[in-house]
Amino acid sequence: MLLLQALQVNSKIEVIMKNSNYHSVLEQIYNFLLLKPGFNQLKNFEKIAEYFRALNEGSADEFNFEAPNKVSGKFGNKININIITAPEIGNKRKFLEWVDNQVNF
Repeated sequence: MLLLQALQVNSKIEVIMKNSNYHSVLEQIYNFLLLKPGFNQLKNFEKIAEYFRALNEGSADEFNFEAPNKVSGKFGNKININIITAPEIGNKRKFLEWVDNQVNF
């Protein structure tokens, strides 16, 4: 029984470490897009779609943006993300927390 508990603790630590590494990737994508020419002229939902286009782990053909409220692609274990509830992308902390919740939980 003790061994099982130790394994459970280790797997929880691994998940926490994986998510914290993933958060840095989410932030890198965010920072990269801010430097992309023309990005700041897009509407909020278009910026969010561009963010998820960059986050998509599948091919470009697997990404789909159904304006203004849904993106589809390969985002970890998620396929569809409803972006209608997304905070303004200009609020970095809130936006990245929201993305993390969408793709990791």
